[in-house]
Amino acid sequence: MSRLAGFVVLTLLIAGAARAADTSALEQKAKAAFALGRYAEAGESYEKAFEIRTDSALLYNAAQSYRLAGNKERALLLYQNYLRVFGDQEKRAEIQTRIDELTAAIAHDKAVATSPPTGTVPTNAPIATNVSTATAAPTVPAAPSPPATAAPVLTASATPPADERPLTHKAWFWGTVGGGVVVAAIVIVLVAMGGSAKDPSPSLGMVDGYR
Repeated sequence: MSRLAGFVVLTLLIAGAARAADTSALEQKAKAAFALGRYAEAGESYEKAFEIRTDSALLYNAAQSYRLAGNKERALLLYQNYLRVFGDQEKRAEIQTRIDELTAAIAHDKAVATSPPTGTVPTNAPIATNVSTATAAPTVPAAPSPPATAAPVLTASATPPADERPLTHKAWFWGTVGGGVVVAAIVIVLVAMGGSAKDPSPSLGMVDGYR
């Protein structure tokens, strides 16, 4: 065997040993997480270990871990792929049961998520109030209103009724007529006396040398 071939074999052995060490470390980490109840972390470690070494036990353990973690979709996928890749007849019945359970659980979750809510109160429903326990708020008496003052009323002064009696029945008419008669009588007397009057007495005096 040449040195080159020996070097290649040695390299492969070292790589295999390193890979085996990585797988073992991941397995130990996955087992510890599973034992502590950190099932999601255990499933991730089992998956990484399976990527290094395609062992059916690692894939099965990863599926179991995800199922216990509540990741139904991931667990279902790994169970289905386990049967496709390895076809293990010894565990087929058990794994098929898990597949059926997970399929029904996923369908139920989707139905619940898309179904309308039930038992809700309509938005237009009246809200009942307990009248017997309600306490009425104290009322404040209103201030008494001031007495109404009647507004002064202006009344028009009464116009004396017009005197509709005839003129002959009125006192002022006869007063006027009587006064006129007296004046007329005086005028007549003066006219009568003027017709019989004599020249004025010369004793009254002279005016410019004439009598």
